[in-house]
Amino acid sequence: MKKFKINLLLALLLSGVMQASFAADGKNYPGSQCVRWSGSTAITYSASEMQNNSTTTDLNVDCVATKDIIGGKVDAHWVRMRDQNGNSGKDVSCRLWSVYGRTDAAGMWGWSGPLLKTVGSSPYVQHKSTSSDVSSNTVSHYYFSCVIPPRNNATGGKSGIVTYQIDES
Repeated sequence: MKKFKINLLLALLLSGVMQASFAADGKNYPGSQCVRWSGSTAITYSASEMQNNSTTTDLNVDCVATKDIIGGKVDAHWVRMRDQNGNSGKDVSCRLWSVYGRTDAAGMWGWSGPLLKTVGSSPYVQHKSTSSDVSSNTVSHYYFSCVIPPRNNATGGKSGIVTYQIDES
């Protein structure tokens, strides 16, 4: 009987530890995971950072993020981006989406988070984050949709997506 109580106590303790490890389930991805869907075809990579090498055209990409808590939601998310364009209104920007295809209507449906975008131009990485909730359902998937402006004509500096993360619960 004593051995049973010890095993039961150990099982309860381990289940609490396992649940705690999934409470803030963050997944981090390199920018090279992003996929171009329109705009510039002049794409370069540096240390897995996806960069726009065009001098004239924005690069539009979607960056997939794994959903592994069915029925959960995104509690926080962030993107690290580099903006070297220098022109006003030409910022690197990303928005997190949680979408699904409905079986009773055409198109995609879902939710989005706030727009995350760079401020100013610099060769340094800018970390943009939010703790805003993004809802989901059992059939939705997550992705960031991002716009990367053209490279700086004067300096040759390229803008890009370095890395991104979502935290589920």
